Amino acid sequence: MRSRTLKSIVTAGAALALVLPHSAPAPATAQASDQSPSFESVIEERLEAFAVPDEFHESLTLTALQGEPLLSDSGTPPSSVEPWWHDGMHGTISRWDDGSYQWSGMERPQESLPIGPSSVSGCTVYTSAGASSFTNCRVSHGNLVREYAFTLNFSRWPGRAQISGQPWGPSFDTFCAIQSSSFNVLKRDSYANSAPAKVRLTVTELCGIGQAGITGTWWIQANIGPTSSSTSAHLWN
Repeated sequence: MRSRTLKSIVTAGAALALVLPHSAPAPATAQASDQSPSFESVIEERLEAFAVPDEFHESLTLTALQGEPLLSDSGTPPSSVEPWWHDGMHGTISRWDDGSYQWSGMERPQESLPIGPSSVSGCTVYTSAGASSFTNCRVSHGNLVREYAFTLNFSRWPGRAQISGQPWGPSFDTFCAIQSSSFNVLKRDSYANSAPAKVRLTVTELCGIGQAGITGTWWIQANIGPTSSSTSAHLWN
């Protein structure tokens, strides 16, 4: 999974360049016959990676290929939510009765591990005088047909946290056509007993492999506090 995700990374400047024509696939309705085999293989990989029971595989694949909404895209509350590790990241997985799911996570750095310049990889931690700096931490959200990710830099001091930069590497491993996107720092600083600092990636997409097309807007948010961090994702219907 890591290698596929890394291969899909689209490097962007400060404006995030998320809507370059080459970074978003053409609407799948125009090339369904060409994309279907590859699309099916990606779906099967994700069904296995997220332990979706076998009895749902055929129906979920058919639903996605026809461009119909999954129950996870309907706004219906999930039937279960549990912790889930994926691709070296800790997060949560929400599951619905049709077998569909949503997974959201952020790399959890181990502050006690010594990391030198020669071993910089993924979420890197530097500590000094009670402060910690975290760079290139991945934030990700995905389901059967989409996986959006960005990287984040932030710092922590006793009782305080701060977003220190813009994400540098949004990636789109998806079969949906990206119509627009934006990245916002909602709150840069976080102090003890206050709301966490927040950043949000918002993506509007047109998704569908068959004759139907589903337009929706997702936001993926990272929350950074003095002692904890979390992610959340939401679909505006």
